[in-house]
Amino acid sequence: MAEHPTPNRSHRSAVENIGDLMTGDVIAVEASEAVGAARRLLQESGLHALPVLDSRGEAVGMITTSDLADVPAHEAVGTIMSGPLVSLEFTSSVSQAAAVMRNEHIHHLVVTDKGETVGLLSSYDLLYMLVDDGDA
Repeated sequence: MAEHPTPNRSHRSAVENIGDLMTGDVIAVEASEAVGAARRLLQESGLHALPVLDSRGEAVGMITTSDLADVPAHEAVGTIMSGPLVSLEFTSSVSQAAAVMRNEHIHHLVVTDKGETVGLLSSYDLLYMLVDDGDA
């Protein structure tokens, strides 16, 4: 996997594409994993969404903290995931990502580099374009 570290979001003028905003170091869950394990992974990581991998290790869907609410811990993640997965290349513009999220009614995108998953982008990440620490 190509090296795509989590960026320093403190300088919004330096943001050129979604690769500058995404969260790198992707943590994923297998579709066969139990919901209880996915909940723990989300809590421990501080993330709000995880890509879901099929048996070949390919990202096929997404789960979020809200997807896991009121679902029995033994249920398989693959039965409740959202799909198909929506992704954009890391060189895509921030406005393109925002438009895709709006049009698809989603809050998380998988960011890819030549088809390989390298990060996640959330609607929360897009807020960094509008507000920085000095504006609050």
